[in-house]
Amino acid sequence: AQMATLVGEVRTMFGDLPMAKLGLAGFSQGAMTVMDLALHLDEAVAGVTMISGAPIVVEQWAVRLKKHKGLRVLVTHGMSDQVLPFAASGWTKQLLESGGAAVSLQTHSGGHELGDSATIAAIMAHWALMAEA
Repeated sequence: AQMATLVGEVRTMFGDLPMAKLGLAGFSQGAMTVMDLALHLDEAVAGVTMISGAPIVVEQWAVRLKKHKGLRVLVTHGMSDQVLPFAASGWTKQLLESGGAAVSLQTHSGGHELGDSATIAAIMAHWALMAEA
């Protein structure tokens, strides 16, 4: 409820920004939080960027994804991640795609981090797509 309130405040700060123009992004637990938030909102957001995250409340997400078909999601993950296993990126992609989300996966050789220049470029490209929504 607090995160939804924050989203409302941000939208107001930007002149009643339409939800369809709002992108959400998070790293690690923040990635899980923004995905969960996106699925709890009544209106669809422009997209979600999950950096080194993992799926949580899988059954709940599976149900909520039905109301968010076509949601654009970028999942990034380091293959040497010692905090959250790299396999989590595959689990996330599979879950989201099975629910109708449009998922892109960008991997890098690093660990639990933002990633290399190709990953940063993928994030920026995803954000550019969200801005065009």
